[in-house]
Amino acid sequence: MSWLLVAFYILLGIFIFYKWKRFANATLSAEFITGVFILKSFLSILYIIVHQRYYGGGDTFAYYNDGLIIFKSLFENPAKYFLLCFGPNNIAEVPSLIFKEVDAMGYWWDTSAFSVVRFYAITNLFTWGNIYASGIFMAFISTVGLILLHNVVAPFLYGKNLMVKIVLFAIPSVMFFTSGVHKEGLLVFFIGIFFYSLNKLFNSKIKAKPIVTLVLSAFAIWLVRDFIFYFLLPGIIAFLWCKLHRGYVLHKFIAVYLVAILIGQFIQFNIKDKGVVYKGNALESISIKQHSFESLKNSNTSFSIENFNPQLQYFVTHLHSAFFRTLLVPFHLTSFNNYQAIFIIENIYILLLLVYLLFNINFNSFISNPLAIWHFIFAISIMVLIGFVVSNIGASVRYRSLPLLFLFLSLLPTSYPKNNL
Repeated sequence: MSWLLVAFYILLGIFIFYKWKRFANATLSAEFITGVFILKSFLSILYIIVHQRYYGGGDTFAYYNDGLIIFKSLFENPAKYFLLCFGPNNIAEVPSLIFKEVDAMGYWWDTSAFSVVRFYAITNLFTWGNIYASGIFMAFISTVGLILLHNVVAPFLYGKNLMVKIVLFAIPSVMFFTSGVHKEGLLVFFIGIFFYSLNKLFNSKIKAKPIVTLVLSAFAIWLVRDFIFYFLLPGIIAFLWCKLHRGYVLHKFIAVYLVAILIGQFIQFNIKDKGVVYKGNALESISIKQHSFESLKNSNTSFSIENFNPQLQYFVTHLHSAFFRTLLVPFHLTSFNNYQAIFIIENIYILLLLVYLLFNINFNSFISNPLAIWHFIFAISIMVLIGFVVSNIGASVRYRSLPLLFLFLSLLPTSYPKNNL
């Protein structure tokens, strides 16, 4: 019965993609979209099986178990379910109504991780606790996110339709990690909505719907991974600046992001590490997060990185090494196992694709396209952060899947219509 439910939701997803004309267009057929969805459904199931058999369930099943606790509370008291599912978490005073469930869960105090728990709790309404069927829901929404990103950049890719399909739908780690029930799948969905809404807002008459979806998607991104939102925020300001005043696109983005870095030196953030809350600026938070990853080291998948010095000079002089560490992992390691060799094969493919895009880029069009510049700086920023913080191969490859997607997207556009700037 469980696999019948999985098959039913796959067929339902195919039906929706075929019938909902908003998804298909001249460059993305309904047949192609359904093919992507079927592939991502397979990868989602594979993601669950891999975590079950080789990682003892890992955080994927830990999220699932917490989501099941919330789902079961629905039958005891619907008010519990709605408070746990849609109410705030990680609050000092836990309401007595949900104290038992909060005590039983492991991710209540982690807002980012709890976003995945919420996903399970919501999808369980339709899957009755079937983890594989919940995976099909993730495959569906992540496919939607990729389609929305395609529809944002496609108008600028005259004669480059094949390349955008390769970038969006043919990078193995991007497809795999955005298909699993994890933060990457949620992020690609909400970021797709974010950029699609932004594009609608600036290229048509001002309407309430794109404003609402833009704000809600930005809030959702912040809930899933707050640092992703912080990296997007300066780009919103620079993008608006470019829309209001033409010219010097690259200069405007560099200026805004440099100001953001300097401001980050003076703002004190709350950084959690093993339940302890620290105060620190942006660079100090990187050091704390690196220390947190160091404490989770595993001999099979971990590697050593230099201790991060939370000084601006150190940050600037080590940017390139952090970026290439993220891009090339596990190339730079002296030894690796057969499982990690899969990542090396993908890295060869990634490097060949990157070289091809760099040799074929229209530089003048690139620096005059605010969306491309935004995607590029956004991707580089996250990859640098990963390089400074993460000392685990599996985590690094998963975390880099989203910025890798935007790095390649930024190198694709060949022109930017003058009437849009």
